[in-house]
Amino acid sequence: LCTLLSPGLTNVVTDLAGLRRVKDESAHGLYSLSDAIHILNTIISRRFGAVLSGLQLIRDTRSGTIEGVVGRGYKRMPNIDLYSRAEDVMRTVRRKNVFHDAAVVGRGLSFAYRSAEPVFEITLKNGEVDTFHDGVYYSNSEVGDSAVRLTSALFRLRDGVRALGSFSHGARIAHAGKKFQYRLEKMITRFAERGPDAMFSAERLQALDHKLIGFTGNDDDDENRFMDAVNRFMSDSVTKHLAGKILRGVIVQGSFDEAPIGKVDYVPMDYRVGRTHYDLFTSILRVAKDLPLNKRERFEQMAWHLLNGRFSLEKG
Repeated sequence: LCTLLSPGLTNVVTDLAGLRRVKDESAHGLYSLSDAIHILNTIISRRFGAVLSGLQLIRDTRSGTIEGVVGRGYKRMPNIDLYSRAEDVMRTVRRKNVFHDAAVVGRGLSFAYRSAEPVFEITLKNGEVDTFHDGVYYSNSEVGDSAVRLTSALFRLRDGVRALGSFSHGARIAHAGKKFQYRLEKMITRFAERGPDAMFSAERLQALDHKLIGFTGNDDDDENRFMDAVNRFMSDSVTKHLAGKILRGVIVQGSFDEAPIGKVDYVPMDYRVGRTHYDLFTSILRVAKDLPLNKRERFEQMAWHLLNGRFSLEKG
C-alpha cells in the first residue's frame, strides 16, 4: 500500500511508528504510532482517486491488516489450493514422484516434488558417485506480489540441494485473466510430465568435473584467480561476501562437504589445484540452501545456468 502511494513512505511510516526501533526508553519521544497513522491516512485521502480507485485490497480479517493491493482482474490462488492441485497431478502422471520440501514465508509458499527413483548417476574423477533426481518446483504468493511459478528442478541425493530452471518460457502465470484456472492446470500438468534432459544433464555435470577452476598452487597466482572469480560473481550482482563464501567452499570443501578447515591457507596445495567447476556447482547450491527464499531461488538458478553453459567464470 505504502509503495503504491509514495516512494519511501514505507520507511517513514514504519520508522515513525517505532516498529524497527531498538528498545530505548530515553528515545520514546521520537516515535508516535498515532502520527504515523495520521500521515498514512492523509496520503491515502489525497491520492485515493488517482492511485487506489478500482484496485482490490487483500485484508487479513483476523488481524485487520492489509496484506496486498492488487488489480481489478486479480484471481486469488490460496497456497493450499496450489499444493492440492499439484499433489493430485503428481499422483496421476506415469512415473512416481515424492514430496521433497516446502517453505512458507509470510503469504508466500514454495514446494518441490522429485522423482522417486534416481534419473542418473555420475562417477567423478576422484571415484565418488553422485546420484540425481529430477522434479518440479512450485512457488506462489497469496497477496499478488508474484505470479504462480513452476520450473524444472534437479536434486542431488547426497545432500538434497537443488538447481532450478528459469521462470521463463511459460513457467509463470499472473494472477489474472478469465482463463487463469485453465492455464494454471495446463502448466502444472506440463511440468509434471516433463523433466530436465537426464542424458544432457549427466554429460554437462561430467564435463564440469573435468573443467578445472584454474588454481595453480602458487599463492600469488591463486589469490589473483580467486579475486577474478569473485569479481565475475559481483558482475552478476552477487555480493562480495557471498561470492567469497562460494569460492572458499570450493577450495575448502570441494563437492562432498569435507571436514571444514579453519583457514583457506591450510588447504593442501594439490586439493586447491584439483578443484573443478563441479565443486563450484555444488558450492553455489550449498550456499543457496542457507539463504532467504528469494535469494535462494536466484542462486539455485545460477547453478542451473552453470550446468547449461549460460554462466561461466570466464564470461564477463
